Amino acid sequence: MLTATRLSFCVGFKTQIAGEGRILRNNTVVNNKGTGFIYADTGIPHDPFPQVYNNITAFNDYSGVITLLSDFNTQAYAPYDVGLNRNDVYGNTLRGVLDSNMFILTGTAGTPSANYSGIEPNGKDLSVEPGFYDSVRRDFSLKKNSKLVNAGQVTLPVPLLDFVLNQRDPKPDIGACEYVEAPNLNVRTNPTKKGNSPKTD
Repeated sequence: MLTATRLSFCVGFKTQIAGEGRILRNNTVVNNKGTGFIYADTGIPHDPFPQVYNNITAFNDYSGVITLLSDFNTQAYAPYDVGLNRNDVYGNTLRGVLDSNMFILTGTAGTPSANYSGIEPNGKDLSVEPGFYDSVRRDFSLKKNSKLVNAGQVTLPVPLLDFVLNQRDPKPDIGACEYVEAPNLNVRTNPTKKGNSPKTD
């Protein structure tokens, strides 16, 4: 389950595709008043956990990634592995946490924290400044020197196209938008005089 109250320019939500199992990949979720990602499981027995990879969740006000297990009408943070791999979970806060906010959180399995709540990072994620192109103007594509360029997971399926329909290269970026180098333009200059002037292209 995703929750977001204010989404950015560059966001793509990838849900289940037939034959691939449950996955959440190559999304950019930033600047939300709520949480980046929430995994909530109320079933008994509990469903297999999804694969969550190549996502950016940054600068959200109520933690970056939350897992919440609910049994017998109780809700508790529980340290379950939801298949985190090569996500950038960075700069999230707890500014949005209120007693009445989102869930009444009980239990002894953990407490809210800025980047991960109810889940122990498995060492496969990053936590680095994303290097957005122009976050002030809500352009959350990546700069050339971003540490997320070519840093994505390559052993799991990756969409061929990004959120704005750019083709992903064999070393996919983390996030919804693949960095694309600006093309070199072949600009022809006007000759200084008419006649047999040489071509400049």
